[in-house]
Amino acid sequence: MRYSVFLQSFSLLHFTSFSQILKQNVDAESLSEHPIPLMNVTGEILEKIIEWLAHHQNDVVVERDEWRKKVSGTIPQWDRDFMEQFDNDGLFHMLMGANYLDIRNLLDICTELISVQLKGKNTEQLRAHFGIINDFTPEEEAEMKKENNWNEI
Repeated sequence: MRYSVFLQSFSLLHFTSFSQILKQNVDAESLSEHPIPLMNVTGEILEKIIEWLAHHQNDVVVERDEWRKKVSGTIPQWDRDFMEQFDNDGLFHMLMGANYLDIRNLLDICTELISVQLKGKNTEQLRAHFGIINDFTPEEEAEMKKENNWNEI
């Protein structure tokens, strides 16, 4: 059965999504002609989430643990290519949108990509990656490294 779902993003963009794309996240009886407000998701990100869902709409439904095992350490090529269009900020917003909309498989892809990006980086590299300015004095930083030497690679 094809459903029409009207979504309204935070930036007040409207989307009409058809077919089975959202059937797992929306109760069919609650669908109406009124837009569903998604106040934590921008129009641009909502459009990309719908694109991701459309690509995966025919995927075999598996339990979340099984899906996590599938993507752990290896991300499917289509998903890797799709996510390359996002900078750190865009990936963060995809993660937040997937979390807000409770799209677990997309959430797992986003977190796996972030973990791959961060793996093996030291404190200075992580600061550069996230654009964090080091406001510690050399003495404070030395003390923190001494107290937390377990987190250095």
